[in-house]
Amino acid sequence: MRWSGGKSRGPIGVDIGSRLIKAVQVSHAGGRPQVTAAVAIPRLKGSGPLERDEVRRLGEVLFRQGFEGRSIVLAAPAESLLVGTLTLPPKQSGAPVDQIARMELARMHKQDPQGFELVHWELPSQSGSSGAGGKAGATSVMAAGCPHAEAAALLDMFESAGMDVAGLDVHWLALARACAPLFAAPDRQAVKGDPIIAVLDLGWRAARIIVLRAGVVLFERLLAEGGLSKLCEQLKAQFQVEDDAAEYLLRDIGCAPPTPATADRRADPDRAEGGDRREGPAIDDAFKEPRRLITAHFDSLKSELQVSLSYAVQQVRGESVSRLLLAGGGGSIPGLCARFAEALAIEVVMADAASLAHCPPGLERLGGSAVLAAALGLARYG
Repeated sequence: MRWSGGKSRGPIGVDIGSRLIKAVQVSHAGGRPQVTAAVAIPRLKGSGPLERDEVRRLGEVLFRQGFEGRSIVLAAPAESLLVGTLTLPPKQSGAPVDQIARMELARMHKQDPQGFELVHWELPSQSGSSGAGGKAGATSVMAAGCPHAEAAALLDMFESAGMDVAGLDVHWLALARACAPLFAAPDRQAVKGDPIIAVLDLGWRAARIIVLRAGVVLFERLLAEGGLSKLCEQLKAQFQVEDDAAEYLLRDIGCAPPTPATADRRADPDRAEGGDRREGPAIDDAFKEPRRLITAHFDSLKSELQVSLSYAVQQVRGESVSRLLLAGGGGSIPGLCARFAEALAIEVVMADAASLAHCPPGLERLGGSAVLAAALGLARYG
């Protein structure tokens, strides 16, 4: 395969999801990130382990879709990550903080201390304490590790397909990086008054909530019951429809009551073109039951969200969360922002690519979706 050698663009961020592989490349000309190429392609064999055929196919798609270079950034496999909050000596103590962090994370997960790559960051402190929930004379840090075996297998798969892996990131750190334009915080310094922001990543197999202050991740939690696959299965079973129809109900109907004109067209496209239009309650009946089931699914997620947000805020003795950002494949579901805003009494915003970066003409559909958020963050790695 022959790759073009463009130098004006950064690496290609590749987000490997359960149903889709998303790729984004950006240029930083003019300050604000500019999406120069983006694509989302279906996985070949559903949500199983990534296979070499899929990686080779991805390389061919990137070449055809205008991506430049062969440098890519990946996210470490989420299921293999070692994550923990640690209490360490402060850096100024002269203690070997990196080594202690490695030993503590290894002990927590019963792993070989030399068997994983490690990244860790200090949690924002509050006045009168050394860190988020920390003790005097100590520093609270959050750490994430990726076992060497899993990292090597992933890198080998892409490098054997002719790609150069420039970095291996944590998926939710990439998501936080991408969403920074929506944080409304002037800088990354943790000072009193910095807003607390939450990002809800609604994926196919699960959802994940991350909470940040001053751009630093304080807390992350997997919400196993929040994935879209369970909801799709419920739609298929209750309404006796196939995959495409269930995904249509999520993508186009969602939680939002349709406008009369839109409802009429969706309920009966042929009739909408003619003069026999139904009005009022009869229109709304067309998708009332699917909408009710979809709404109930996300309402059940509300209590898990509230618990997670309350816990995260207590760790920094901070104020309440000021904004929730919706990302991932479910972040674009119609009416979901309004539903969560009403249920949680906070501002809820969709983290669509067009809000995070400049998207040129031709990328309107993907740019208006939240599915690219993590890939955009990977493309901005380093």
